[in-house]
Amino acid sequence: MIKPNFFVFTGAPGAGKTTLLTALEQHDIAHIHETAREVIRSRKLQNLPPRPDPVTFAKLLFEKDVENFISNSFRNEILLFDRSFPDSAAMLREADENSFKEIEEQINLRRFNNKVFIAPPYREIYTTDEERDQSFEDAVTVYDKLYRWYESCGYELIILPRVSVGERVNFFRRSLASLGMT
Repeated sequence: MIKPNFFVFTGAPGAGKTTLLTALEQHDIAHIHETAREVIRSRKLQNLPPRPDPVTFAKLLFEKDVENFISNSFRNEILLFDRSFPDSAAMLREADENSFKEIEEQINLRRFNNKVFIAPPYREIYTTDEERDQSFEDAVTVYDKLYRWYESCGYELIILPRVSVGERVNFFRRSLASLGMT
């Protein structure tokens, strides 16, 4: 199943993806929230460590991300994803190759728009918070891995410029227009 109206936003932690997606909601463009933040928040409320072991964490995110895709597949309007199952599949591949092989086929069965928006590390806006505990250097590493991963999955990456939120909103809207999706 290919959903050309579904766009993934991925990239470095703390690079402004969630802020941009929240701003785009003011332009009537809905988005699916990042599952990792939801899982971390839920675990903390239960007095558990923020993340289980890497394999369990990646599998949990992958299952939730695939479910988000499937449960919204009826939608025909533009829908944005704050990360999604390609991200969690990359995590699983890094954590356990055998577990990755169990889900690998699903990456090709369900496809987003071929254009994926990727946020590069952005030191000027980078901060940690209750759910984001990576260093800026970790953010750079995550970005590099995700860039290579999405390319290897056959997606074309569009790098979000390091500009204000308003300018990023305009950049995305111009990108949609260039794809004939306004």
